Amino acid sequence: MKFGNLSPSELKLLRVIWESEPLRSGALAAVCLEKFGWKKSTVYTILKNICDAGFVRNENGTVSSLVSEKDYLHGIASEFVGEHFGSSLPDFIAAFLDGKHMSRDRIIECYDKVKKYREE
Repeated sequence: MKFGNLSPSELKLLRVIWESEPLRSGALAAVCLEKFGWKKSTVYTILKNICDAGFVRNENGTVSSLVSEKDYLHGIASEFVGEHFGSSLPDFIAAFLDGKHMSRDRIIECYDKVKKYREE
């Protein structure tokens, strides 16, 4: 599964599903009409695409995700760092922070997140 291959529309639909799952496909179409102005046929076409890609399932008209938002975000970040920075997280962080300044509190917050994964 390639996480970075989702179109902006596919990602929008996936986010709606994560917010409300499980939900009936008709209810999904109604939400998308209200939020994005999409016709039912558009929603069903995009839904088929993300089903075929393995992100969601549509069983008997009930739509639910096969990949959580957390797992999607992990996958997209891993693919990005792998493809653009040779899987080097330090190189990614250096490029991301180049020319930026972070507050002491933000640095501590980032350090605390990384510390959870430190090998003992």
